[in-house]
Amino acid sequence: MPAKKFFLLSFIFLYSTLRTFSQEIIQKNILFDYDQSDISEESRMAINEIYDKIEGASEYSISIIGHTDQDGGELYNLELSKQRAISVQNQLLDLGISKKDISIDFKGEQILLSEAQKLKAKNRRVELSATIYNYSSVNDFVEQIQKDQVHRIKINNKEEVKYNLPHGTSVSIPANAFCYADGTAAQDGEIQINIKEVFSYVDMVDNFLFTQTSDQMLETGGMIYIEAMQDDQILQLKDGASIELKFPPQKLKKGMELFVAAEDEGDILWEATGMDVTNELEKDDLFLQVDLSPILNFKSNLDEISIQTTEEMPPYPISLRKPNPPFKGNYTPEKFEIAQKKYLEAKERYDNNQKGLSEKREAWIKEVYKRREILAAHREYEITSRIQGRLFRAIEHVRNNQDKISHHKLINGTFAFLQRQIGRIKYDKAHYAKLVYGNSLQDALKYTNLEFPLYHHKIFASFCGDFNSKLNEVNTSIAEKKYEMGYIDKDILSRYVLNTPTLGWINCDRFIQLPEASKTNLEFVNNDMDIEYYLIFKNIQSLLRPKRLKNKIAFSNIPKNENVRLVAIKTKNNKAFAASIDMNSSSKNKLKFDFKETKIQGIKKLLSTS
Repeated sequence: MPAKKFFLLSFIFLYSTLRTFSQEIIQKNILFDYDQSDISEESRMAINEIYDKIEGASEYSISIIGHTDQDGGELYNLELSKQRAISVQNQLLDLGISKKDISIDFKGEQILLSEAQKLKAKNRRVELSATIYNYSSVNDFVEQIQKDQVHRIKINNKEEVKYNLPHGTSVSIPANAFCYADGTAAQDGEIQINIKEVFSYVDMVDNFLFTQTSDQMLETGGMIYIEAMQDDQILQLKDGASIELKFPPQKLKKGMELFVAAEDEGDILWEATGMDVTNELEKDDLFLQVDLSPILNFKSNLDEISIQTTEEMPPYPISLRKPNPPFKGNYTPEKFEIAQKKYLEAKERYDNNQKGLSEKREAWIKEVYKRREILAAHREYEITSRIQGRLFRAIEHVRNNQDKISHHKLINGTFAFLQRQIGRIKYDKAHYAKLVYGNSLQDALKYTNLEFPLYHHKIFASFCGDFNSKLNEVNTSIAEKKYEMGYIDKDILSRYVLNTPTLGWINCDRFIQLPEASKTNLEFVNNDMDIEYYLIFKNIQSLLRPKRLKNKIAFSNIPKNENVRLVAIKTKNNKAFAASIDMNSSSKNKLKFDFKETKIQGIKKLLSTS
């Protein structure tokens, strides 16, 4: 495992296990005399001690559970335990604690600490527990939003394991899948697996996870954290091994792929792996045929792009050197006359050169930038030519094999590249620049801030959307056919299925690909650096953090006309405050935040779009 990823894996586990530094839990047993519910003076002092800890805290919650010993009838003891719990609650209310911060319960004789006669007094009790939070920063508050939800299981390394997680994720771990960081196989015996599911905006904020990578917006189908340990050492998956994850049923989106976590100055960003996410199970013995004519009869319009030819780029308008008049003392009369004549000729050329020189240079620079568009067209033509060639070769492969291979395998195997990124394509800058600028290339680079167009993270399907719709039509027919034949069910059709060859944070994600005309920017003034902002999309499963530009907050290149909620959180005097605005992403109205004191449950409500 690369050192960077190994560090990230270790860091995240440490973070998830040590994150309660601003939380304190205090527990006391308030004891009662036999058959009594009145609070003794000693118990009042114990309750006052807890109150002293609570006073001045940012936030707290109190749990009260009443108990009795086993003497007396069951119903009588249940009522007695209730009266004891109410007595403790009343004492806290008298001290000024709000009733809404107290949860109360009573168990009668159900839970005994001891059945020994001489220790019965320990059972006549109220269990009083206070969870206290102190927020010195916004991060302190955010880290307490959700309780530790790491699911811990122990497996035998030699056995295949299938396990269902609390939120509906199914995990399949093959036998003998793990090794140590140096490649040594894990020992036979027990392995500790730690898994965390992240599907809600609350979970995302709590784990500092966002659906963005660099400047690109993503949409998620869920995030999963997986860690394996043996004898306190972190394990990784062996080469060739992978863990299968089936996400909970949900509304599926096209273009999902496996993303893995990468670190950028302490933040977690997502790196695309190019590995597809499917939504169905296959059977090896399945052979089906559907109507492939939407694909086989497809006509492309990609070859309609034409390249504009250009004339030779004129040279940069240079300034001639200003001539100096000859000095008579250096010449004989005859030679001075010749020198004077040459000077006047040079002076005329210089004067003509200077006429409109700045305008000529400005026009030349405009021509440079105009030709930059032609340069971009050359690049676009090269990309689309590659796509067209690849697409038609794929269609021909389908045509030649439609009677030999089951159509579900033929289509998936042939057109899997349509969901992949083209990525960063090597750009022969010298070739294309020379083609457009000729011998004036060096002057173009010298006198302008010319930058050559690069293409990153282009999705294949975005260049041929017409074909992608035909492909979706065939894939729908395949899914319907499988369902009719009993090979898949509706539950499988609504679950993302992926295989991850790495551990740590992984993400079922897709890029939000939009033309420039469908993008907008949401910006507003912000002079308080201690406020955290979150942009929640209501119809796209996406949560963004902004860029901070001097005194501005900016969410850039987001989809137009989407229903969003902007949530802001800050802390002041150890208290948390929050504000939210439901709005349209294209709105240009001035934003006004109405901050109100909040607690953990309050911020959870704001982060929910339901």
